[in-house]
Amino acid sequence: VIQTRAERQRVVRDNPKSIHRDTTISFAAMDQEWTGLCSRLGIEGFYVAVRGSIEDLSGPKLFFSEKAEKFVRAVLDLEPRSLALKLEAFVISGLDTTIPSALRQPRTLNKLISDCRTIIQDELDDILRDKKLASHIKMNYNNYEHSIVERYGVELVGWPSDLLPICNPSTIGGREISSNKTRQANGECVYKPRKKR
Repeated sequence: VIQTRAERQRVVRDNPKSIHRDTTISFAAMDQEWTGLCSRLGIEGFYVAVRGSIEDLSGPKLFFSEKAEKFVRAVLDLEPRSLALKLEAFVISGLDTTIPSALRQPRTLNKLISDCRTIIQDELDDILRDKKLASHIKMNYNNYEHSIVERYGVELVGWPSDLLPICNPSTIGGREISSNKTRQANGECVYKPRKKR
């Protein structure tokens, strides 16, 4: 009986629609609780919850009390939804596993170059897999337009305009590579299907 019950719970947890419904109901209840706490106790605060992987169907869930929302806009210079989307990009991209060590010590230029190449390659693999074109194609910086854009119909969007055409991260300077890594971490530099011309 216990094993059957555990299997049913696992099936429910594995069903994306069921997870989405559970998430929606849970966060609706949390919103009510937070609203009540703010009005009863006069507290201020916020929460941001994002999906933990690309397979999750739920969008970002957030709650901001009035003063917390003003704080995010004034001090962080972000819209609350932008904060949630940046967190989601950070979590889904896998940067949460590499950033903590970077925060403790300065990164070498070689490490930044390696990280940029890895992110670019991983994003390329992901979009090609999603489009069911291939599971792994090595990024070709020297012949990017023909080998990647024209052949597979995907392009790297958000590459800094002052560094065009797209080139191997090892050929650009340290400040530029750091800036580009930040753009990638924020989800601003990603592969997207190419628009038909």
